[in-house]
Amino acid sequence: MNNYGPLHDRVLLGFEINWQNGAVVVRLSHGELIEFKRVISINISRKFPWGPSNYILETRSFVVGNELKRFVIVMQSGDEISIIADEVVVPDGVHQCFPCAISTEAP
Repeated sequence: MNNYGPLHDRVLLGFEINWQNGAVVVRLSHGELIEFKRVISINISRKFPWGPSNYILETRSFVVGNELKRFVIVMQSGDEISIIADEVVVPDGVHQCFPCAISTEAP
């Protein structure tokens, strides 16, 4: 495995935002989904500072307060997607993509 983590080189296909439930679903290649629950903030840049790309470079996470975490998806374009949420549900086998993730998808 590379130093960028298990989502490196996955294609980001899109987002689904459920405003009422405070949920964000990130759709990736291979039918994978990352679901963020109890979202209070999402920031998506699409400026392509390193040139166009829809591939993920790396992911990071930080604890930002009581039960809240900041999840960052860095794109190979140089853009960053930042989501502050209470919980993230990731595909089985890639739970290490966000070290403070607390749920994994059931098989």
